[in-house]
Amino acid sequence: MSATIEEAPAPAPQPLLQNAAADIVYVYGASDDLVEVEGNCPGCDEYSGDDVYLRLIGKGNSTILRVSYESRGVWAIEVAPVAENLPMHEVRIVPSERSYSPLAAVVGVEQVVLERGSDA
Repeated sequence: MSATIEEAPAPAPQPLLQNAAADIVYVYGASDDLVEVEGNCPGCDEYSGDDVYLRLIGKGNSTILRVSYESRGVWAIEVAPVAENLPMHEVRIVPSERSYSPLAAVVGVEQVVLERGSDA
């Protein structure tokens, strides 16, 4: 007796972020000493450095992103809260078109502040 395996239906595609209507800021590494921050709020710019800390500020929340160039020749993005009782933004880290850097997409950012890096 041969059993047949039924394939489950493919899940419906999910939006990149839950709150797609909110302003989204994109952060990624470029070349080996440049961090790009794209969006429509103050502080969206290029930052030089290979170990950059950015504070992303929104209504009632704040998030730190550390964007660093690793010795392996690729970028890394770390996400951390600013303080214990302060909510963080919704952050999605996805592959980017650049094979050497992930892309961080962050919802609800109203301002980007350079905390530490060569431009600080």
